[in-house]
Amino acid sequence: MSLSIAPYKHRKLTIPFLIIIILIGTYLLVQTFNSGLGIIAPANKYLLKQTSQLNSSFVRRAILVFYPTNQEAHYLSEIRWLYRSWIEMMKYESKNWRTDLIIYTERYSLSFQQLGCIVNEIRKNETEPPRCRIFLYLRISNRKINSVTNHQTIFVDTNKKELFNVNIPRSTLLYRHLSTYGYIDSVNIIAEGYPTFKYYDFILKTDIDVFITKQFAKFIPFVHSGLLVGRGGYSSDFNNRRLARIARDMNWTHQGIPNIGSTWYGSPYIAQRIATLTLDAMLHLYNNEFARAEREQKLGTLLWPDWHYGVLSMYGTHLAVNHLLISEKLNVTKADQLLDQSTTNPDQFDLEKNNRLHLHCWHTEKKFSKFQFKLGQYNQIHPRTLLNDSSAQAYAMRMALESGLMSLEELGQRLRDISNSHPTTRQNDIGNNDYTPRLQQPLTSLILRGLLVFFPQSQEEEYLPELLWFYRSWLEMMQQEPFIWRTDLIIYTEKYTLPLQQLGCIYNRIRINKGELPQCRVFPYQTLDFRNGTDEIDKTNMYLYQQFDKNRSMSLMEYTKKYPYIDSINIIAECYPSFAMYDYILRTDIDVFLTKNFGHFVPHKDTLLVGKGGYSTVFSARRLTRIAKDMNWMYANITNIGSTWYGPPHIAQRIANFSLEAVLHLSMNEFTLPERQGRLGDVLWPEWHFGVLSMYGTHLAVNHLIVAENIHIGLATTLLDQNTDTKDLYDIEKNNHLHLHCWHTFEPFSKSLFKEGRYNHINPGTLMNDTSASGYAMRLALESRLMSFGGLRQALLTSKSLPNS
Repeated sequence: MSLSIAPYKHRKLTIPFLIIIILIGTYLLVQTFNSGLGIIAPANKYLLKQTSQLNSSFVRRAILVFYPTNQEAHYLSEIRWLYRSWIEMMKYESKNWRTDLIIYTERYSLSFQQLGCIVNEIRKNETEPPRCRIFLYLRISNRKINSVTNHQTIFVDTNKKELFNVNIPRSTLLYRHLSTYGYIDSVNIIAEGYPTFKYYDFILKTDIDVFITKQFAKFIPFVHSGLLVGRGGYSSDFNNRRLARIARDMNWTHQGIPNIGSTWYGSPYIAQRIATLTLDAMLHLYNNEFARAEREQKLGTLLWPDWHYGVLSMYGTHLAVNHLLISEKLNVTKADQLLDQSTTNPDQFDLEKNNRLHLHCWHTEKKFSKFQFKLGQYNQIHPRTLLNDSSAQAYAMRMALESGLMSLEELGQRLRDISNSHPTTRQNDIGNNDYTPRLQQPLTSLILRGLLVFFPQSQEEEYLPELLWFYRSWLEMMQQEPFIWRTDLIIYTEKYTLPLQQLGCIYNRIRINKGELPQCRVFPYQTLDFRNGTDEIDKTNMYLYQQFDKNRSMSLMEYTKKYPYIDSINIIAECYPSFAMYDYILRTDIDVFLTKNFGHFVPHKDTLLVGKGGYSTVFSARRLTRIAKDMNWMYANITNIGSTWYGPPHIAQRIANFSLEAVLHLSMNEFTLPERQGRLGDVLWPEWHFGVLSMYGTHLAVNHLIVAENIHIGLATTLLDQNTDTKDLYDIEKNNHLHLHCWHTFEPFSKSLFKEGRYNHINPGTLMNDTSASGYAMRLALESRLMSFGGLRQALLTSKSLPNS
């Protein structure tokens, strides 16, 4: 088609039109970047209200507090009114939502037992009733250091070390310098307690002198990967300038946001990230910005509000948030009209019209004052007289008075009544047809994704072509991906070989922020067939992000030594710390291609999509049903579950752990020694075949977890693991195929024929307009062979670069 020039009179209209389009595009781009940079905006804009659709979703939330058991006489009244307001809020919450109260404290006291709190139990699934959960935590001031061994006592219960991720050098510094600072533990529980709350969609990190309002029942942060921060009262011109200077001294960035509150509501990951940097900032401030007299609090409030040691944790949070807003582009929003609201406001309509989610007892003698309450000054007020008073002042007063009049057992019974009203199972999920996969396109949200593969370095010659075409398809997909999304390629392998280095893959480095450009990341992984019972691999610095279950590892070595696919499951079970920070992961083999559609879609809510399997027969389905009964496992009657999983990391890891347990059971009880040693070949295929042991294990795991833990599964049989030999030009686009898998075939595209060089005569340029699965796979595979490692690496470096940058 020849190029034609429009007449001048048409161009007069065209030029202004183009200018308008450019301006609109620029505005949208700026808005996108602003959201990625965490620019502070009106807080109500960042709330998502309950709707019928949201009500039907399972939302998991947790309220996190530190409770000083040794000061129970002083603080028990506060925990009582927080508990009472939590129960009141849940009356208005969707029956499918779950909000737990999590208390970190040193002792499972009689008071908590009477309140019905359970101890050291992580939430099992999304339909478990709301609980008060106690996690035994040793506060900083009690972490004594043995003067002889220099060993620090860190845990209340050494049998539950997995509940806390403790940075031992930092714990030692905190004890030496900040053990007398009263509020250090409120931050440290978030830094160390991540394993106890990472399962939740949203957490509320708060103090205990607070009240949860009815509005909290109706709203969640609009951005799943964002965090709302409450209202602080520490800022002055002097300390704003001083904190900006301190940030420069620390080589930290500083956004200049003042008065960041102590209450945070949003993503567990972001909260933990802020808490970690807050502790670092507090240590710096202690060592460099406060004189000894200030640290020993001999000055009282003499320097308040300009510079006061009593709000050290607020200064630390200020530095951490202002740094992370820029350096890691975290989505943090100042919600100073929603959180940390006053308990003294007498306006009858304020809570409702302004969506106040959370009230905080500020230092005041006005009603409601926590000081006056503890002195008994409100004892003459009957809470029933306040039922029709909807002001913040009256709500706080009523909750506090009722909590004091009710016994702890009565409060615990109120929780049980609430729990009994919540469904504990999802009744409509049994049967293949009910697992329709649902996708969403959050194109303006900053999404983190990881592509996880095991690469057998010992067979590099055979598998490198597959890795190269997968790498090439990753680059192709990112051209269609929203600019603010980040998708990393994560490779677990034995050695950091020269090809991986030439591809630009970085070694043993986890993603630490959302703004970092997409990376190919290589993590060292010791395959099961090369382990032995005496290896102390979990104590070496090389395997920082691998969690070894030594007993299971030894059993897998014994019973699956000849099974080549076990490591593809085991990397998901053992290497969770290396991918826990992603919103979604794709666990896949390497003989695959990502399509352009993968650049647009993520699973809906908390659903994990599983691909297309091909192992099921009537015989194997019946046998697996019987095996599930033998194992005392549940069974949802789902068949042909594929090897590719796409969804939340915690669900993938849960499935992987159960899959390995099932694999061991099958190996020990359902396969003979000749079968395990591969002597029978495929003589029993497709009825019962050791070659698909991992598929059988995943089958049992998924079927059990659907019923036992109510995990959300989508059978993505038309989205994942699609054939590479389809010739339909419109198939990928019209059916939203996200991922192509090389099945055993000799039709093009065939991985076997590709490796034999049968397609070498084809010029990939001739396939540019062939949009079929066959043409797409062929083109990318041929391009990956023709491109140098350096060329692929350069394409990665420019994949998310701004134009003309």
